[in-house]
Amino acid sequence: MKISILSDIHVDKQFVESDPIEDALIKVLNEEKPDYLIIAGDIADDYRKSLEILYFLEKNTKTKILFVPGNHDLWSKENGIENTNEIYLKMKEFKGNLSNGPVIIGNWAIVGDVGWYDYSFAHEKYSLEQLSAGNDFNRHWQDKKYVNWQKDDISVTNEFKEKLNQQIDDLKDKNIILVTHVVTHEKFTVKNRDMWEYFNAYLGTKNYDDLYKKENVKYVIMGHVHYRKKIKEDGTIFICNCLNYRNQWFYSKDAYTEIKKALKTIKI
Repeated sequence: MKISILSDIHVDKQFVESDPIEDALIKVLNEEKPDYLIIAGDIADDYRKSLEILYFLEKNTKTKILFVPGNHDLWSKENGIENTNEIYLKMKEFKGNLSNGPVIIGNWAIVGDVGWYDYSFAHEKYSLEQLSAGNDFNRHWQDKKYVNWQKDDISVTNEFKEKLNQQIDDLKDKNIILVTHVVTHEKFTVKNRDMWEYFNAYLGTKNYDDLYKKENVKYVIMGHVHYRKKIKEDGTIFICNCLNYRNQWFYSKDAYTEIKKALKTIKI
């Protein structure tokens, strides 16, 4: 069984009409022929576009598409939905949304959801009040403008943790692939850059470590940070494979080449 992994495809960032990311991704999937593709969030800046892309991929490949929403997918810039919970529910329309529940593949299960952030990766010199503002170094964290869960970030993070923890415990007889959009391991935060002592607050949470330390969790998939990185720790493999904005691409300016390089495939 081949499972490919990608995140942060951002189809509407630096859009090039002659080189659409979704067409290139279809071409790569039809060449590589994975059984599943896991997209770890951030397809587009609006849930309507994100759903459109998901259905487009599903229609034009033989690969089963799975995903978790990212913070950009949940934004309300143009759709007029003030309550993020409503957008989150609308994204469940796509059956491959892991927010709907785990996907069982033989003796494996893919478990996932957004995850969110609780400021635990920020430097301790910042107060909760400062971090709640999302504003420092003359930059503003855009979720503070476009996301409204109707509760604080820490509560949202804890609710997702409880949900994922219950699902993993219910599947003790399965090997788990755990998927979140946000970062769940400190080695994937941004180091040695002053502004990220603050903005690491919004990359994820260090408080999900007791999820991935469960004996049956074999893979941890994440996105959000625009890294491509893989580590192995205590038998668990952590993978962050972000496509990123076009102006951040590592290898090429054409989508096909960059996706070919970015796509990570595991076999179970």
